[in-house]
Amino acid sequence: MYLPWYLQACRIDSHMTSSPPKRPNSQRSEGRLDSKMASGSERSGKSRIAGEDVTEMRVGIDDLPDEVLLMIFSHLSFSELIDVVRNVCHRWRRLYKVRKLWHNKEYHIGVSKHCDSDSCRCGTNEREVIRTFMNAPYLRKVHLWQGVTSHVIYMLSARCLKLLELRLPHTQKLTHLMLDNLFEKCSQILKLRISYTLLSSEKCVKAVTHLKYLRVLDLLARSREENSGTLMLPPGVLRPLYDGCPRLARVDFGCLHVNISDLWNFLNAKRSTLEYIRVKWAMDRTSCVPPLLTVCADKLKRLELYDYNLARRVASEAFTALGSLKNLWELKMSLNRKLPRGTAALAFTTGGLPKLRNLYIWYASGLDDDTVVAIIRGCPALQILAIRDAHLVSDAAFCEISHLEHLETELKIPGCVGDPKATDGLAERMPDLQICGSIEAEQPALEAAYCESDTEL
Repeated sequence: MYLPWYLQACRIDSHMTSSPPKRPNSQRSEGRLDSKMASGSERSGKSRIAGEDVTEMRVGIDDLPDEVLLMIFSHLSFSELIDVVRNVCHRWRRLYKVRKLWHNKEYHIGVSKHCDSDSCRCGTNEREVIRTFMNAPYLRKVHLWQGVTSHVIYMLSARCLKLLELRLPHTQKLTHLMLDNLFEKCSQILKLRISYTLLSSEKCVKAVTHLKYLRVLDLLARSREENSGTLMLPPGVLRPLYDGCPRLARVDFGCLHVNISDLWNFLNAKRSTLEYIRVKWAMDRTSCVPPLLTVCADKLKRLELYDYNLARRVASEAFTALGSLKNLWELKMSLNRKLPRGTAALAFTTGGLPKLRNLYIWYASGLDDDTVVAIIRGCPALQILAIRDAHLVSDAAFCEISHLEHLETELKIPGCVGDPKATDGLAERMPDLQICGSIEAEQPALEAAYCESDTEL
């Protein structure tokens, strides 16, 4: 049996002798051992013979207590635990199943590129996958990147009862009965990443309610057509989650449309637990999401809004509602369309966001100087400010950044267009600030074309 070199070294017994080896016990009177001394020598590894001083010590890895062995095993890879430790001896076979050895182990099925550490293992054929499920009952994290047969899903639910994290791909075919059995058996799952196609009916969503400890639910899209938002979840599909999954703290709706009334009822039901939400700015051009989020204002700490597609008449309502989320720690948003001047600033003017630490604004074509100034004045706790692809940013906006006492980590401004000298003085006033990127000079022809292409929604 192959063993890693460090385990081979540990299993080599070290012999220390201070006199010739023990002679055969030819005479009963001379070779008789004292019973007390014999019992002591069995524990200490030493033996004594009448008339001679003989000391023999045999020390190996098998003399270590279970606690020390488990400490050694905790540094082994997933494959070494399964392929080596399990096959050494009965004691090691018992110890390799200890739960704490598996808390960081991940099993990926179908794609090996995600296995970038020793704590990961990849299975490519179903026989190997089933064998792994049988030999790793305390496996915590399983990621499926391709569809598998129902037998594999059955073995997963039958063997991996301590599963904490599960990813199911959009190609996986599951009935609501299979989902019900899976989530009923693996009821300790904390993080579930699943294609929304597997939750396209109330019966399938009801199966998720078996996960009483679920904290993270990510709904994945499967194609560019779905990412564009052409498809939406059927009305009422989230209804079973209103009372189910009482510990749900993070929801990522992916690039999907959700029925606006269904979304409102869901947010209202989870207002005391939701801390992170990733969702579109609007489910359609007039049904903006930020006003719905105000019901979660007390608990909500992280928010990501993407695919800005609001009509101008509701834009001010959306940003005003965003400014009422006073407990936000992190805000990510894309402003990929031109906004009326000062509209985005509404999120930071009425008292601002006093607890905001990280602000990321991607595709900030709708950002103006008024918004930058409002951010600086309304977010005094800001530590990371990232603005990407902003137009017409002047030095008048950035000259006030030095007032942000906590902005000692990063200022990211890649792709911004405006005054290239706008950030020149920051290096002197804030020597600890890391400035990533630079502001490019404005090109009048391109800017004129950009303004002409800006049509009112």
